Amino acid sequence: MWLTRVAIGNPYLAAVAMLAIVVLGLFSWQRLSVEEFPDIRFPVAVVTVGYPGAAPSVVESEVTRPLEEAVNAINGVKNIRSYSFEGSSVVVVEFVLTIDPNRAVQDVRDKVAGVQGRFRREIGVPTVNQVNPNDDPMMTVIVASASASPRTLTTHADQVVRKRLQTVPGVGEVQLVGGVKRELRVHIDPYRMQALGLDTTEVVNALRNANQDFPAGRVQDINRDYSVRLSGKLASPEAFGQITVGVRNGAPIRLDDVAQVLDGQEEYNSLALINGQRALSIEIKSARGANVVDTSAGVYAALDELRKNLPAGMTLTVIKDQSRQVKNSLADVKMTLLEGAALTVLIVFVFLASWRSTVITGLTLPIALIGTLFAIAVAGFTLNVMTLLALSLSIGLLIDDAIVVRENIVRHARMGKGHYQAAVDGTEEIGLAVLATTLTVVAVFLPVGFMGGIIGKFFQQFGLTVTVAVLISLLVSFTLDPMLSSIWHDPHAAGAAARGRLAQALARFEAWMDRQAERYARALAWALAHRKTTLAAASALFVGSLLLAPVVGGEFVPKSDTGKFIVKFKTAPGSSLEYTEAKAREVEALLRRQPEIKDVYSNIGGGFAAGRNQATLRVFTTPKAERERSVFALFAPIRQDITQLAGVQLESIEAEGGPGGGGKPVRVGIRGADFATLAVIANQLRGKLAAIPHVSDVESSFDDADPALSVEVKRDAAARAGVNLDRVGATLSTLLAGT
Repeated sequence: MWLTRVAIGNPYLAAVAMLAIVVLGLFSWQRLSVEEFPDIRFPVAVVTVGYPGAAPSVVESEVTRPLEEAVNAINGVKNIRSYSFEGSSVVVVEFVLTIDPNRAVQDVRDKVAGVQGRFRREIGVPTVNQVNPNDDPMMTVIVASASASPRTLTTHADQVVRKRLQTVPGVGEVQLVGGVKRELRVHIDPYRMQALGLDTTEVVNALRNANQDFPAGRVQDINRDYSVRLSGKLASPEAFGQITVGVRNGAPIRLDDVAQVLDGQEEYNSLALINGQRALSIEIKSARGANVVDTSAGVYAALDELRKNLPAGMTLTVIKDQSRQVKNSLADVKMTLLEGAALTVLIVFVFLASWRSTVITGLTLPIALIGTLFAIAVAGFTLNVMTLLALSLSIGLLIDDAIVVRENIVRHARMGKGHYQAAVDGTEEIGLAVLATTLTVVAVFLPVGFMGGIIGKFFQQFGLTVTVAVLISLLVSFTLDPMLSSIWHDPHAAGAAARGRLAQALARFEAWMDRQAERYARALAWALAHRKTTLAAASALFVGSLLLAPVVGGEFVPKSDTGKFIVKFKTAPGSSLEYTEAKAREVEALLRRQPEIKDVYSNIGGGFAAGRNQATLRVFTTPKAERERSVFALFAPIRQDITQLAGVQLESIEAEGGPGGGGKPVRVGIRGADFATLAVIANQLRGKLAAIPHVSDVESSFDDADPALSVEVKRDAAARAGVNLDRVGATLSTLLAGT
């Protein structure tokens, strides 16, 4: 082969080429992002719209349906799912996998922007985001203090801690859970307002007009320009009390005359509990494509800086760190890779019985593995479980070509040929067979890199990594191995007898292998003499394997015991935040019955479209080496305890971690025009599914409506009083929900 002749004739060229591959791989290794699983981008867009105070039926008719009709006209839409909650609407638009995710999200944004102008002014601005299956927070930091008030704690966490963490490279989003911000509260006295002839609209307009700044233009003299601004922002609660809200009989009426102004805090919208105690949590999400390990290290460094200037009694504690799991997973795969490489080299040495031959063939491993890192970087892949698994699997394949080439070169050398000629003839003789073997492996793994569907997206990096590694090993086998064989003589290859205990042990092993070969020859002769029996046994084994396939079962990825799992439950519709908090404490007490439980972090009302009656508990167990049961063995007793707790409906118990995020594996959709009929069918189907063995946590998306008070306006009386429906609604909204 010409490539082999060039390498043998120019040994420095071959050596430098291999060295260049290694150097490029080492430089790429330093720059590769590290994550647990590949960063998969699905063409799925989520539209979220807020409509404060609106009932689900109103949200559906005024927000959800117009959005569905708009996005349904986009090319490539596969499915549209919508969720209408009290006060919010969520529309999930799924495209076919061939659509570019960025283009899909932009198309949805364009369509939503066209609908937004037709919404009522009370409806919030729609937000469009792309789905990230690994969008769970990478870190959770608990901010706690034994002396500071919740408002003070929230202010420091929001103004100092959160802003500092947002500047860490790789951090994408920082969210506060369980915080309460400062809020100026105006308690109106309706009797005094009635006595003075004031209504709520006048007070609201007076507050709005008196608390704002105005840009008033510019003035200039001969040498200088001046910007003119009217400063109207109020700086204290006392200043708000002095606002004039009306004039009666020439006398001004101030806000203090009809209301009480308090410097307070907003109502809790969510709560965070750590081991049963209220705390403020900061959930940190990494930016897309960021190195999770480096980002985590940056967050720890920022927290160390923040701790130096914390107020007395305030603490910052990391309760969750995804980078630990990533580092542990990658460390396990790396150790497996190193063990496989070491065992491979050892086996090569035992069978070839020559340390020079072992070195020549063993060089294929580091060159191919390190060189593949350069290809991974060029392709935009990351260092994750799938790429490292591909490298681990490739170890046995990489050295095959080198062993075959080296063994044939040694055979030609023992025939009395010179080392140069033996290297040329041995490689050319076996070159076509080696090339065919390698291309066969490529033909198996290359299509894996181009599979369609969700599985194909996860295995793309796996298939292409194996392909590149095998091709690099083929290049090494046709260049470096023959070149080294031609200039680095092996005395044993020329027929010289080896001495020493190790050489004698290897000789005995080779003699034992020769005897096994003789036995194999006799077994092969028997199989050829009894062809029908051999074919019948092979057929029976094949058919039996097919029959066992349904028994084995299947799943997307194997279950992984990461020492963490999630418990989700909800209380009765309309339950207050405090009631759900009390039930979360009871659930935590039930969890504590299991000795493996270490920490419990509760998030109440802070999840996806979560109401005040929904809670998510993240449970952390002791290390795997310190417990006898896996997290999956804990699910059954925990599920039994929680289902017996009054006032709590268990939604799910699932392990945390793994590709693609969490969620239940099976979803059944029921469609129809009559919602009441759908609800009846859903409840019936739910009961039948729950009766199936091994099925648990059956949940329906239909929830009972929250308790509500319906106000009906007497239109004739309102018309006689000069009051319209809009004014009544605005007044009620101001008095009950604030403004």
